[in-house]
Amino acid sequence: MEVRLTNLDMVIAFNSLTPGNHLQAGHEPFIEAFRRLIKQYPRNTFIYITEALGHQLLLPENCIQVKLIPPSRKPGIWYLWYNYKIPLLLKKYKADLSVNRQLCATRTSIPQCLIADDTSYLQSPGLMSKSLAGFYKKNAHRFFVKAKCIVAPSQFCKSLLLSHYDLDEKKIEVVLVGADDIFKPAEIKSREKTKAQYAEGNEYFLLKQGNYLQHHLMNLLKAFSLFKKRLKSNMQLVFACNDPDIDRLTAMLRLYKYKSDVRLLRDVTAPVNAMLTAASYALIYPANAGCTGIPLIESMKSGIPVITSDLPSFREVCSDTALYMDPDNFEGIASQMMLLFKDERLRNELAAKCLQQVRGYRLETSTELLWSAITKTTG
Repeated sequence: MEVRLTNLDMVIAFNSLTPGNHLQAGHEPFIEAFRRLIKQYPRNTFIYITEALGHQLLLPENCIQVKLIPPSRKPGIWYLWYNYKIPLLLKKYKADLSVNRQLCATRTSIPQCLIADDTSYLQSPGLMSKSLAGFYKKNAHRFFVKAKCIVAPSQFCKSLLLSHYDLDEKKIEVVLVGADDIFKPAEIKSREKTKAQYAEGNEYFLLKQGNYLQHHLMNLLKAFSLFKKRLKSNMQLVFACNDPDIDRLTAMLRLYKYKSDVRLLRDVTAPVNAMLTAASYALIYPANAGCTGIPLIESMKSGIPVITSDLPSFREVCSDTALYMDPDNFEGIASQMMLLFKDERLRNELAAKCLQQVRGYRLETSTELLWSAITKTTG
């Protein structure tokens, strides 16, 4: 039975599901931008397809949430599910267009906007299962051809897509992701309170949620050991990560010499994340090519220097406001940590540059650009 929606300009579906549920937390800015669009355009009806019915109280009446149980992680089954079940859902709600993450349904004539917010299958296919990497290798070009508009989160991502696929450059819109305004510099009293609560009153390096490789986490611990051994500092290391990373770190810390100076935090809420970020000495981000740059943006908006992997996508975000390192070289990571700690003038200069560099990375801007891409899909 079809659901009839009247007195509306458009019915826009947003599918937040991704193949194999691969994307880690940190890719939420596009979801948050879509939630903002729901409130900004009350005459339209939005269909929010999700695997968990959360945030009901945050969404107005012009949004219908549809919970779908994610299918098997086997790509073949996923492809059939996406191309039959999703089109039936779009037909049921008489959707005028669909906004998808990572892939398009090829068996529907409804215009689609594809958000390519994870290109790890092109840069680091080893981060996902062989079957999922093979799925993207076989089908990604078909999805990009089907999409009427493609949203890339950076110029680097756009260039990467154009270098791998035969696509019309005008079809790809760059929508820079942004961080919420809760990420901002903190006053001294606030910083001291946060340090007292989470780091025994000491300065701390912060590691935030990411899709890290296990040996990169081990290298960070080795780097911290070298830092502590040489500088005899009270500096601590705070991990605010997801459960898989925390579980791996817990195992690594059993015989770790400086484990009393390491803090592991689970289930960090957005407000706590902002507090931890603004009170930290620096963000350490030993990320791989499959990781999002959102933690970098959040830290820079908070006026906090960054030590991160030397990747083209991260250099686009940070430019000369960060210190870069090789996550495979723990001595190099330690050197950058020690450099930042010993040179307070450098740290202050980087902090000032951060606030200038990140001015264009705002959720309001992301929301406006996403809406522009969506309206382009209807043209």
